[in-house]
Amino acid sequence: MANEVKPLLKTLRYRVKDRVARKHLSAAARAVNLVWNHCNGAQRHALKHNTKWPTEGQLKRLTAGAGKLIGIPAQTIQGVCEEYIDRRRGSRKGKLRWRGKRSLGWVPFKNQTVRVCGSIVHFNGHKIRLWLHRGVEGRIKSGSFSQDARGRWYCNLAVEYLPKPHGQDAAVGIDLGLKDGMTLSTGAKVENSRVFARYEAELAVAQRANKATGFRPYTPRSPTRERISCTRRRLASPTPSV
Repeated sequence: MANEVKPLLKTLRYRVKDRVARKHLSAAARAVNLVWNHCNGAQRHALKHNTKWPTEGQLKRLTAGAGKLIGIPAQTIQGVCEEYIDRRRGSRKGKLRWRGKRSLGWVPFKNQTVRVCGSIVHFNGHKIRLWLHRGVEGRIKSGSFSQDARGRWYCNLAVEYLPKPHGQDAAVGIDLGLKDGMTLSTGAKVENSRVFARYEAELAVAQRANKATGFRPYTPRSPTRERISCTRRRLASPTPSV
């Protein structure tokens, strides 16, 4: 559809404000590190025995059912496997670093395992309170809890929303054509004025009347050259109005 507006993605970042939730997030981060190191161990095993590197599907099958044992949702484990494959592909290396005590906390999640009610996020059976400096607009697609170097936790929400153009900021796509002069993304069409076809015969007569060719010093314009110039100005002056 010409008037269809495609949804966009943006990430909203909120700080976690209570100390009780930090303990639960730290425990979940240790479980995430365990899954990451398991994926890294499978990768190093493939390098040692000169076999094919494990794919995303193979890593998910290796970690299937481990959520109940380590206390994190299955979607979080799948998110760790997906992130490991992306990091391995982006770094172009066969080995990645292990995650341990010095690694900053990171807990990914998907929209099936998180629920936002005002300034409270329900995740893995716990209530996590946020400093809600702005409302959550749009549909939550995925997100993560991350920790900075000072030990503070943040909630990152990737939401999908529809942009709303306002006044001069509104954008319109233009497609130039032969049958129609312009076709706008809103569906409106601008007629082709065909200015050159209107003056084509007159311009040809004026050019044939100008017999002189080659370089000449400056002289006042003859009536014939003035006629050609006027015709060309008329060709360039009309512009289609949108």
